[in-house]
Amino acid sequence: MSRQILGTSKISSKFQVTIPKEVRDRFELEAEEILVFLDAEGSLVIRKNTE
Repeated sequence: MSRQILGTSKISSKFQVTIPKEVRDRFELEAEEILVFLDAEGSLVIRKNTE
């Protein structure tokens, strides 16, 4: 699995994060879209919901 840092984000006091613009553009993320959080052998993986 290749790794490339696309940006960073800080968790707010309300446990919210902002997805960096480069990530939103690259993965064509839209407002109100559902993301899925996965545990991949101890690493956090975030994916677009495909259902």
